[in-house]
Amino acid sequence: MFLSLKSAPGWLDILICHQCKAKLLSPSEYELLCSKCGLTFPLRNNIPVMIPVPKDSPQRQLFGKETSELAPWFERRDEIDTYHRGKRDAAWCARLFIRDDEFLSASSHPQGEKTFFVEIGPGPIPRLTWFEATIRVGIDALAEHYDSAFGDPPCPINFLSAHTEAIPLANESVDALLCVNALDHVGNMSLTLSELWRILKPNGLFFLGVLYDSSPLSCEEPHVVDREFLEKELYPNFIVEREALDSISKEEPPLGWYRVRLRKGTAPAYIHRFTPTQHARIDEFFHHFTEGMFLDTQGRSPEARESFQKALRYPGYYASDRYRLAYCAWRVAETAPALAQAVERTRERHLKHVLLEAAYKIGSSHKRQGACDKSLALFSNLLELAKPLGFKQLCGGAHFHMGEMYLRKGEKEKANNHFRKTLASIPDHQKAKLYLKN
Repeated sequence: MFLSLKSAPGWLDILICHQCKAKLLSPSEYELLCSKCGLTFPLRNNIPVMIPVPKDSPQRQLFGKETSELAPWFERRDEIDTYHRGKRDAAWCARLFIRDDEFLSASSHPQGEKTFFVEIGPGPIPRLTWFEATIRVGIDALAEHYDSAFGDPPCPINFLSAHTEAIPLANESVDALLCVNALDHVGNMSLTLSELWRILKPNGLFFLGVLYDSSPLSCEEPHVVDREFLEKELYPNFIVEREALDSISKEEPPLGWYRVRLRKGTAPAYIHRFTPTQHARIDEFFHHFTEGMFLDTQGRSPEARESFQKALRYPGYYASDRYRLAYCAWRVAETAPALAQAVERTRERHLKHVLLEAAYKIGSSHKRQGACDKSLALFSNLLELAKPLGFKQLCGGAHFHMGEMYLRKGEKEKANNHFRKTLASIPDHQKAKLYLKN
């Protein structure tokens, strides 16, 4: 079990109804009640579930994106156990510009002063366990599932099952926020940042770490954090105290890790770029878009195309929306000209790579399902587009898959030709070398 509401004095005082923003009451140990609109929220495994759930349902039904988010943790059970037995990683804290005198020891706060530290999207291994605060809360839409899925980890923190676009915490109630590899997973980044700004106290700290420029196009990570995002969403609303951009791989384009220490200024209020109607359209788009991506991973292409067709109603408010809409248009049409047009419409080089990488995954999916001709045609189209852009890893991978499929067809000469081209792009590709030896 995770910590109960009673174990952290003051925890209930800052919980609010996500709809009417009124305070919550605790009429029983099984639910919370809004003092104004009368909405009730169940407590499951001591976790307030602030996401709409049928009252008689034992657990909230997950949709595609959430199922995909939860699945990898089952493969990382050993990591979860090891993490909870481990000690604080001082080097990790330093990389996020968290000083030793901040939240890392009880002496970092005046005696008797309550401190409230929130982690966004912690998963079942919250780093909040490293920090000292009166109240430590992990906000995660899947929080209610972690206890039943992964047993009873020793997590001396509170969990809250809620969407980050409507955080059920009072205004200016949080001393510090931690968000690591989670911001690009949310549905609406603009609305999420607005909520984070709202709940932070004046001069409150926000420690952020996120993949930069090269997040894959997937239902789990539908966003790419890039310069446009920083300049339009982050910089106008928070004071940047320290920031860094690290290269964490030699892939093409290189994978970056953006880390920043932010502080909430006392003024002005959060600058909203979008109206409520526009936010609703953003939410609708990402629902259909991520559901389409999920259905693709399940091999349910006709249903995926329906979702992508619905997503195309979205007008696009960010420059980076072009590549998502271009991808949707290609998935609906599924023709070579549509893929070429999608790449052409996507101006930024790193987003062209993201789009072609997603097409690469579709080709791999066709191959797994035995649709070799369809896969060969897609990889052939992909090569025509990726070669002029110099995406060697993608080209090498495409040639390798084509080689394997030609082997299935019994055309060894064509297969070997593709394996040689694989090695021209990826010299240390061991499987291609093995095929050529045989």
